[in-house]
Amino acid sequence: MSTAPELALAERAIAHLDRVLGSLTPADLDRQSPCPDWKVRDVLAHVAGTASALADFARTGLRELPEEALPLDDPINNTQQAIRETRDALAEQSEHTKSAAGDVAVEFTTHAWDLDPEIDIPEDLAADVRAFVSPLVTDDLRQQFFAPEAPLATDASAGDRLLAFLGRDPAQIRRREL
Repeated sequence: MSTAPELALAERAIAHLDRVLGSLTPADLDRQSPCPDWKVRDVLAHVAGTASALADFARTGLRELPEEALPLDDPINNTQQAIRETRDALAEQSEHTKSAAGDVAVEFTTHAWDLDPEIDIPEDLAADVRAFVSPLVTDDLRQQFFAPEAPLATDASAGDRLLAFLGRDPAQIRRREL
């Protein structure tokens, strides 16, 4: 993959998501995710659909995210295959790759946490994704795709700062686990 900043960031996000997917077992599929009303299997279906759509975006420039996630026969393996497809599409480096790579970095980093909040987002990845996405999230975009920014402690990690910016509340998840 090229060393363009967005592509390098996407590759790091893919590597992190790969680590999280590698830690999942079929026993995890019915575990509640941090997303209300979504089990891990639901997040996997969403990630697989989004990954396929982002692969198409990288190749064609058409950004058409699925409205509904389709059920998967083998959620973990199907999602891993969709991630490989996305990586392959980014490696082809079309004129749309840079834009798609930015979306990949944000989506994959965030959803890796949704799949397993016990696996921290690497600090450098979280800081770099936040720096990338912060100027892009307008009020309109936030209303369409993200919840309001969540409050967080002043000493929060870079991962928690990214998640809070995107409307996740890592502190609430930790309180729920206590």
